[in-house]
Amino acid sequence: MSTTETSIEAGSLSQPTQPQTSLRSVAVVTTLTGCQLLLQFATQLVLAKYFGAAAEMDAYVSALAPPVVIATILAGSLAYVLVPIVAQLRAAGDEGRAAAVVSQLGIWLAAISIAVTSIVAVAAEPLVAFLCPGFGADERQMTATLIRILSPLILANTLIAYLNAVFHAYRRFAAPALAGVVGTIITLAYVLLLHEHQGINAVGWGVVAGAATTVALLLPFFFKTFVRGREGAVSAQPHFSRAVKLLLPLFIASLFWRLDPLLDRYLGSQLATGSLAHMGYAWRIINALMLIGTSGLSVVAFPAIAAHAAANRRHELSAELAHAIRFFVYLMVPVCVGLAAFAQPVVSMLFEHGRFTTADATAVALLVALYVGAIFGAGLGDLLSRTFYAQHNTLAPVAVCAIVFALSAALKFVLVGPYAAAGLVAATSAYYALNAGVLLVILLARLGPDMLAGTLREFGRAAIGTLAACLVAGVVVRLPVPAAVLAAAAIAATTYVAVTWLMGDPFSQKLLRQLLIYSGVRD
Repeated sequence: MSTTETSIEAGSLSQPTQPQTSLRSVAVVTTLTGCQLLLQFATQLVLAKYFGAAAEMDAYVSALAPPVVIATILAGSLAYVLVPIVAQLRAAGDEGRAAAVVSQLGIWLAAISIAVTSIVAVAAEPLVAFLCPGFGADERQMTATLIRILSPLILANTLIAYLNAVFHAYRRFAAPALAGVVGTIITLAYVLLLHEHQGINAVGWGVVAGAATTVALLLPFFFKTFVRGREGAVSAQPHFSRAVKLLLPLFIASLFWRLDPLLDRYLGSQLATGSLAHMGYAWRIINALMLIGTSGLSVVAFPAIAAHAAANRRHELSAELAHAIRFFVYLMVPVCVGLAAFAQPVVSMLFEHGRFTTADATAVALLVALYVGAIFGAGLGDLLSRTFYAQHNTLAPVAVCAIVFALSAALKFVLVGPYAAAGLVAATSAYYALNAGVLLVILLARLGPDMLAGTLREFGRAAIGTLAACLVAGVVVRLPVPAAVLAAAAIAATTYVAVTWLMGDPFSQKLLRQLLIYSGVRD
């Protein structure tokens, strides 16, 4: 167990009213996530240079959606159930039964995902005909080939989601984040080395190779858990059954509301060539930035929230959630506002090379700005949903997601005609934002206003700091120097921290204190 993990668990015993969400753990995960984000951006730059927004990129974007969606349906909600159950068993000293539940779920998931992978690979052509009715014959054939290549992602991504949940349940956050970085490096290297020989298929093979590498790096911890869980397999059966019962409504609901990307491919296949590619480039930027909220703060806060819920410490749970929401606001307000304000120079810097034209950059920048609501809504919605799941309440978030998705899907059919890809993106952004808003209202009614303690003040500081940062960035980004966007981002981040520190923001103060310690200025 790491020093950070030990300090968290000790804090839960000695100071139960103090937030257990470690700034250090969040910083480690967010830093590694940031590295993965930069590597993903580099990968997108390479894709834009070699493939642009042509028909082959439309085919790749369409082929990638089914494996990713299916894996998300199979294991995307697993952490929401697994972490609270493991937290409860470990708090009671039942390490053997906790390990048994973990290993049994893993075996079942692997078996199911292998079967589904085989079915998708065999049924690639009829699947493309159903999902992409607007494609011509050549594009359908290209998409079917890519689906066969990408079908192992169903198994790999399912295992990655499961293994991440296992690590997080045991409060080990750095390893899965680091494995994701290594996997992204493998994908980027594969595309760089083999794109000339394999064309767009190199992207598919590269993604599969990167995912397989990530699984390989994380599997040893599962085997250790499997060995620990053999003795408690029989006694853990009731807990395994409870986990399945809690997962079942999430799985059934996922069959409905996680189909959003497939709906986009269905409607987008009937738009002009390049529309799906533009949406794909924009979504990858947004999805990478979503990791800050969903793979940094939420995963670190969730075990602490689950521990408070398991011990029925309502006051501590509210305090933990309030701390996490304030930190989320501190992190995401500047990210969302800055991205919306500077979408055009960011997209141009990343993608406007080779076959990716200025017109493509303009189209993608508009979609990025429209997607910003999804960044904030997804991060906050994930944090709030985890709070429901920590209390073993899967019905409320599932019902909210299903209803909001139905409204969003109807909105897409209305907007796609007059606004094309922009209409689809705006509806997606509205879906994430509305989902988070409804969950917030429900949770407020249950936990009371303490769960938002200090949030308004934090939002005010973040807004003022963001305004100052954007004003500085607006000047720097216009300078006729190479990489002006990167310089503007760095100076804006520094300005944001400095301004919020002057206003007494505790997160900026902790951040600067840690930087001074690491630099050796302070002990």
